[in-house]
Amino acid sequence: MTHLLWKLAPDDDVRAWTSEERYYHNGHPTRQARTDFVLREMDAGTAREFVESTLSAMLKAHKLLSKGTHSLESRDIETLGPTLLAQLRLSIRLLIRASKGGA
Repeated sequence: MTHLLWKLAPDDDVRAWTSEERYYHNGHPTRQARTDFVLREMDAGTAREFVESTLSAMLKAHKLLSKGTHSLESRDIETLGPTLLAQLRLSIRLLIRASKGGA
């Protein structure tokens, strides 16, 4: 997911789009900045709201997994794995479609 975000929202492109402090951490665009950059041209409405909520959940899951990389137990992976994988697949599809001007 990180590599996809970097590909769809390169640092220089995000920097040209915004300089808002909330979008940066240690001088680099955050995941939120990158997803907002990808969605920047999507019209407001129900579709955008759905995409934003889906990607927000993806970002939270990514943060949770990154935080728990060395502390998740096998039962956590067995319980959450299929759901997280399904969410990841959906998020990847949404990001790619949104980057092409649709969702």
